[in-house]
Amino acid sequence: MCGSVLFFPIDRALVAVNPKESAGAPAHSKTSRRQPTLLPRAHLGRAPQWERGLQSAEAMQYRNLPYPNDADCRWTFLRRKRRAPVAREAEKKCPRLACELGRRLGACWKTRTGTVHEPAGEDACATSEQPPHSCCHQHFICYHSVMSNWCLPHSPFVSRRDALGLMGGALATFTPAWARAANAIHKPNGTAKAVILIFNDGAPSHIDLWDPKPDAPSELRGIFSPIKTNVTGIHISELLPRMAKRMDKLAIVRTVHHKHSSHNSGMYWATVGRPYRMDSTLINPTRTDFPSIGTLTGWLARRDGYSKAVPPYVITPEPHCDSRAYLTPGQFGGCLGVHHDPFVLNADPNAADFKVKNLNLSEGMTQSRFKERMNLLGGIKSAAPQINSDSASEIDAFNERAAFLVQSGNAADAFDLSKEPDSVRERYGRHRWGQSHLLARRLIEAGSKFVTTVNGPSIIWDTHNDNFNRLKDKLVPPMEQAYAALLDDLDERGLLDSTLVIWMGEFGRTPKINKDVGRDHWPACASVVLAGGGIRGGQVIGKSDAIGAYPLERAVSPADIHATVFATLGYDHERITYQSADGRPIQLSDGKPIRELLA
Repeated sequence: MCGSVLFFPIDRALVAVNPKESAGAPAHSKTSRRQPTLLPRAHLGRAPQWERGLQSAEAMQYRNLPYPNDADCRWTFLRRKRRAPVAREAEKKCPRLACELGRRLGACWKTRTGTVHEPAGEDACATSEQPPHSCCHQHFICYHSVMSNWCLPHSPFVSRRDALGLMGGALATFTPAWARAANAIHKPNGTAKAVILIFNDGAPSHIDLWDPKPDAPSELRGIFSPIKTNVTGIHISELLPRMAKRMDKLAIVRTVHHKHSSHNSGMYWATVGRPYRMDSTLINPTRTDFPSIGTLTGWLARRDGYSKAVPPYVITPEPHCDSRAYLTPGQFGGCLGVHHDPFVLNADPNAADFKVKNLNLSEGMTQSRFKERMNLLGGIKSAAPQINSDSASEIDAFNERAAFLVQSGNAADAFDLSKEPDSVRERYGRHRWGQSHLLARRLIEAGSKFVTTVNGPSIIWDTHNDNFNRLKDKLVPPMEQAYAALLDDLDERGLLDSTLVIWMGEFGRTPKINKDVGRDHWPACASVVLAGGGIRGGQVIGKSDAIGAYPLERAVSPADIHATVFATLGYDHERITYQSADGRPIQLSDGKPIRELLA
């Protein structure tokens, strides 16, 4: 990537200058501070691209500062809002950093005190008849008190990937204080430590489950009657007797709504908290998608130093999809990159021969031999020419993740359901939904931060026909069994208070019963249920109208649900941002936390 510049925000700036223009000028002269010269266009490339480093909405803001002496080039600066003591500590160590960078890059460096650091190895400047440094003036770095940032021109002596590693290593001389400051900003302090999302693909009927309408006309209310719960004044459908006994742990939000009525775009809106660019089922994931709440939780965990053996974000047993031909966008890494894709089980955990393959070393392979092979591979890669492409980066990311899972050994144990007593497995239900819920509990115990258990396959809850019989005989019994067992098991193990459990679908279903005795898609009103993780149970948020068609009181968006989840996890959904595919800073959620839910 010719002509790229890496930015690392600290208190002072490293600005590329031409030594011919700066020769003899004092380090803090007006000329050196205010008139830096950009690198020649021939070495920057016709259309230079810029890389940003260590992005943080809390500590920095983005500004583009154009310079008139080269119309084709811009410097993008990450500026601090305030000067911190840690930055002043970093300033004291800048000369040593400049020396190390010069030695490693093979370029000449000059500190703000005027000290010149020559490159290690054969010195091109010393063998040249030209004045010192002029032979390598294209790669000259000078320290100046110009801006509150670092900027490092891309050198032909080092690849983009090596430059990233170089900067990380060189900055390690003063990283501890810097890291402590970052952790003080970002360290989550929420009640919830992990999330389990029970997602019912196809969209269950809210009227027939969580929001019964006994006073509505018969052609709307359906055949199921409401029953009392263990919380006075709250009624739910007779299809949910187990949940009625646990209502004190549940909070029902009855007014969740959006505008997309197709399954995939509806699932996108429900899990991402933002509308897809079109309302359609015939869509698939891309690397420009906004990430789902599960993806973001995994991304935040990695940013905060996640080091558990199990992946931070797991989907079981299969991904969200419509008819298996169209996978729902957003559930993978999207604009965050392939290394933030979830671990997707793609297997039936209730199968007799269920086993997640390739999580253990092959027979005869020892840990020491495996490490030796990885070291050998690393040496070969470092000596080989670097391939700067997205595909190569994705392959590297997959290899790194696979090696980590295999080396740890603990991941295989977390996925091994045979370690559970038969009584526990029976409690959850010997079906794919029940065993997926059990697997979710095991993964949370092992350290995963977000597990989605998809009640599928595909859009199995899409009851356009025979709605009532399908709910009563096929869909609700296994769902409720697994759901109740999960809540009880987490509670008994002392994990419910720190684990947020969410139950949802992509939208609700029509109040009007169609000619096939079914209910059709209805995004204008749906129910979402939350429990654990700091959620105050035994309450209903919002009120739908008399037939369950529209919110009547306290309308809630998917973004509000997401903001509430981030609040329970201890993240500020407005201040923390990630970068979209087009380079814009995006908030974790555009919604507002539902304060009534937060204990």
